[in-house]
Amino acid sequence: MALPIDVSSIDALRFARETLILFTDDAQGALGAMESEIRRCVDWLTHDQRMYWQSEVKRREQALAEAKAELHRKQLSQMFGGESHDSEQREAVRNAKRKLEDALDKVELVKDSLPVLERAVMEYQTQAHPFADLLEFDAKRSTEMIDRMIGALEDYIRETAPQSGPAPKAEVLPVTTVAAPRVVVPDATVPPATESTDPMTSETD
Repeated sequence: MALPIDVSSIDALRFARETLILFTDDAQGALGAMESEIRRCVDWLTHDQRMYWQSEVKRREQALAEAKAELHRKQLSQMFGGESHDSEQREAVRNAKRKLEDALDKVELVKDSLPVLERAVMEYQTQAHPFADLLEFDAKRSTEMIDRMIGALEDYIRETAPQSGPAPKAEVLPVTTVAAPRVVVPDATVPPATESTDPMTSETD
C-alpha cells in the first residue's frame, strides 16, 4: 500500500535551494577576495618591500660615505690650523650608520619572513581548495537534486489533484425529535372498578 506524501514541504525545499545558492555565492566571493588579498600580500613582501629596502641600503650607504667624507674634510682642516670642531660631522656619521643598519635589518627581516608567509599560504590553500571544489561541484549537484525533488512533488500534486471542482458538501437535514408513546401502567394496589351495588338503587322484586 502506498504511503501518503506530505507535499507541504515544497516551499521549504524552495527556501533551502535559495539559501544554498546565496551561501555558495557568498562563500565563493569570500574565497576569491582572500585569494586576491594573499596575492597582494605576497607581491608586497616579495617585490615592494624587498626592492624598497635593498634600494634603501644603497642610498644609506651613499649617505654614510658622504658623511664620512665630510668628517674627513673637517679633520683635515683642523690639521692645517682650522679652529672649527667636527662634532656635528661625527654625529652625522653616527646617524648615517644607524640608518644603514636599520635598512640592513629590514632586508634580513623580509628575507626571513618570506618562507613563513609561503608556509602560511600553503596551509591555507590546503584547506581552501577542497572547500572551493565542494562549492563548485557538490553545491551544484545539491541544487540540481533539490530541483528534481521539487519537480517530482509538483508532478505528484498535478497527478493526484481532482479533475473537477471540489466535491459538493453534503446537505445537513434538521434533526426532529419524535416523542415516545406514553404507556400507562395501572397501580396494582387499587382494585379494579366493579358493578355498582348501591342499596338505594338496588331493589328486590
